Amino acid sequence: MSSTSASTGARKRVVTGVDAAGKSIIASAAPPPVTITFEGDSGSMEELWVIDAFPHKLDEASNPADDPSHLERADGPGAWFRIVTFNPRSSYPMHTTGTLDFVVVLSGSVRMLMEAGEVTLYPGDSVVQRDTLHAWVNDSDEPCVVAGVLISNNAGRT
Repeated sequence: MSSTSASTGARKRVVTGVDAAGKSIIASAAPPPVTITFEGDSGSMEELWVIDAFPHKLDEASNPADDPSHLERADGPGAWFRIVTFNPRSSYPMHTTGTLDFVVVLSGSVRMLMEAGEVTLYPGDSVVQRDTLHAWVNDSDEPCVVAGVLISNNAGRT
């Protein structure tokens, strides 16, 4: 990852809560607080929410996703909710995440490469990525946007 900045995208992160009277409320509705740009302008990531312990406290006033320094601790226990954009004609190298990932393609198309095999994904396609070595390639002329929830397995690759 290359740089971080305040998010200026059109997306909105809505966080719910409960007020002093016990009624459900919209606690915040604003752009995601941080956007991370990948090296080589291959894409970007919006960190929407982070859970750093289970069980998770539902009444916290802020979230680690609001501060880009949490990325330095992103390999511990917890879960991460992200939107990733793969720019046209770009790739993200082979890697593992130490997590169980639930990914859905929102727009565009992307190839997921494995050590043996690959698949092209289109809007509505989903992936259950189980801490395996993989890469992403966007061969098209359009951005590909995916949403994912990553859950730590704390065990590493087996």
